[in-house]
Amino acid sequence: MVPNTREAQKADAMTMPGGMLDRQQLTSMLGEVSRWDRVAFTRLYEATSPKLYAIVLRIVRRRDLADDLLQETYLRIWQHAGQFNPLRSSPMTWMATIARNCALDETKLAASRPTEDDAALLALPSDCTPCITDEATEDARRLRAGLERLDPERRALVVRAYCLGLTREEIARAIGRPAATIKTWLRPTLLELRRHLDEEAGVVANSKLGKE
Repeated sequence: MVPNTREAQKADAMTMPGGMLDRQQLTSMLGEVSRWDRVAFTRLYEATSPKLYAIVLRIVRRRDLADDLLQETYLRIWQHAGQFNPLRSSPMTWMATIARNCALDETKLAASRPTEDDAALLALPSDCTPCITDEATEDARRLRAGLERLDPERRALVVRAYCLGLTREEIARAIGRPAATIKTWLRPTLLELRRHLDEEAGVVANSKLGKE
């Protein structure tokens, strides 16, 4: 592992109560951890966790998630301490890169996993049952079709706000964006959705005329 991140380079200087913990001391600790020394591991955690936590939090922007990812970071450090090579990088650079990779892995996974937005969207009635022709079901079908034409991130805003009933602040925390950004995005997204709904209504009207 050859880290080259800015976060990792900033992490080289560590402080502890009582003074500075230098590169040689951290290297020695990692050597002890590689021999499954739990006392050394505890000392390493106490010395370095604030810096690694800050790196993770900057990426995921959620404290609850950052807490879990910090534990995952130290699990990887515990398991792979023997792979650290002091000739290739500093100990803090090596550990900071592990933290950064943990956070980036989670963001990639989160982007690919189903969310409550997908569940809410899928729960909307569809027009797959021919015998259901009431107006409410037709409106739901048009809403579903309109939502599916939105950009995924903007669709998530609408679903969270109007299907799940979340506030702008709750949406902001869920997706790691400022509440002001959510407010700015919602209006044009709703206008776009209305345009799609009008287009869907036109398609339905033309279809009905063609059948008469």
